[in-house]
Amino acid sequence: MKSNIDTLTSVFPFVAQLSKQVKKELLAVGQVVNLPANSMICAQSDQCGALSLLASGRVRVYKISESGREISLYRIHPGESCVLTASCILSDAPFPAFAQTEMPSQAVSIPVLWVKKWMQDPVWQSFVFSLVSHRLADVIELVEEVAFKHMDERIAHLLLQSWNGSENIIHITHQQIADELGSSREVISRILKDMEHRHLLSMQRGKVILQDFEKLQQIAKGL
Repeated sequence: MKSNIDTLTSVFPFVAQLSKQVKKELLAVGQVVNLPANSMICAQSDQCGALSLLASGRVRVYKISESGREISLYRIHPGESCVLTASCILSDAPFPAFAQTEMPSQAVSIPVLWVKKWMQDPVWQSFVFSLVSHRLADVIELVEEVAFKHMDERIAHLLLQSWNGSENIIHITHQQIADELGSSREVISRILKDMEHRHLLSMQRGKVILQDFEKLQQIAKGL
């Protein structure tokens, strides 16, 4: 386990600052978990039994409406953890969303008892509270997008955000865009088709090819 904790320390620098006792306990109780892509980590209404510190991979946290539409709340990357899990553990509340791996992922899982006990350690406490402040900004941005932005603005923003800065091909389906933005596939397809007619992009099966970056940036900014 020691080599894994050393790896975790390199991803989570705060671990090196924990008290000797907490680091000793982390070494004893932390369980390394390896998950394949598309693994459901936590479902809505589940009780959170552990807090996972993500060492590698990526996790998507999302909600599903009564009609079956999805919307992404945020993603967890290496060096991060799930603020909703931390909140549920501290408040003894059920998990209010879904969490699923998007690629093979590795994490160190810490049981609830120890998550709560270590809140007496100022370094651990600071880490947990930082999750809240970091994710709160993301959630506020999402609320603003849903409440105040038109869907074409949100689509343009998502496509530009997904662009890797080199080739102009984005491997994404209409359904994936709909799930990301909390809309229906039909609405997304209609707007993309309109963008294609305006020569802003072109579409192939499972791909969106960006063409007019300047105009897409203007749309994303609501101009």
